[in-house]
Amino acid sequence: MLSDLIQLPFRYLAWHYGHAVVESFQLWGIGFRFVTRLCAVPLHLRTLFSPFERLGEPAQGGLGDRLEAATVSAVMRLVGFLMRSLVLLFALASYAGVVALGVAGLVGWFLLPPALLFSFWIGLRGIFAGNFR
Repeated sequence: MLSDLIQLPFRYLAWHYGHAVVESFQLWGIGFRFVTRLCAVPLHLRTLFSPFERLGEPAQGGLGDRLEAATVSAVMRLVGFLMRSLVLLFALASYAGVVALGVAGLVGWFLLPPALLFSFWIGLRGIFAGNFR
């Protein structure tokens, strides 16, 4: 019983700086997979230059009709490129957000035990120094 109580702080620190950090990296991976699937990144990269909503004109008839069809096709490809680029930029910003939150979370996680000990020390120092207000 006493040995378990003595081992408790060491077990907690091993969990806090070991197992929990591994789990936080797993959560980070889940965040990246979420953004990838939410924004359909592989699909948008694969179809970046495809026409938007598959709109286009069939190339039939004379030269004028073919030029008109080529112009409509080019415009629809440009619109598709712009729409998919916006989605990919949103995904890139979301990836940056996942990275920033992950780094901030890890820094906070590493600083929690020292901050707790520091606050206990300040409190005990105040109690024993008689600094009550």
